[in-house]
Amino acid sequence: MIEPMTDSKTPDLGRADVIPGFILSKPTFKSRFDAEKEVVTRFMSEYANILSGLPENLVREGLMIGFQEVKYCGLREGAPANLVWMKSTGMLPFLTWLSIKVKHPQVTLEQTCQLFVDYNPDEIAMATWQLWGLIFPEDQAVLHTDTDAPAPAV
Repeated sequence: MIEPMTDSKTPDLGRADVIPGFILSKPTFKSRFDAEKEVVTRFMSEYANILSGLPENLVREGLMIGFQEVKYCGLREGAPANLVWMKSTGMLPFLTWLSIKVKHPQVTLEQTCQLFVDYNPDEIAMATWQLWGLIFPEDQAVLHTDTDAPAPAV
């Protein structure tokens, strides 16, 4: 029988070079679940805000359309709409927090937000997106636009 890999048996492919004293880890299954749940929550919250003030029957109908969008279309991990949310600056502290709390479960989201003030936010962003699999070749070219270093070959 094949023994399933647990987080303790998976090689740590995290980053300890971005925020002193912290390890940014690759997302676990639970982290990915939490991120997807957060995307859906934020989507539905914004959707409800857009509908507020409309007559009740239109709000109900609009929310049903929103639920259908979530259920059938595209906020699942890997879907284009999900990628837009995941790469937004609004989601960045949340994803970073999920990556930090793998090795540092005591760290709060609020403390993670402060790390973006205390350390290089661009480095934190790129490391987080890299660990979450959200860095694409076009992003790599952008990383080198303000330096003398050549962009990596795509």
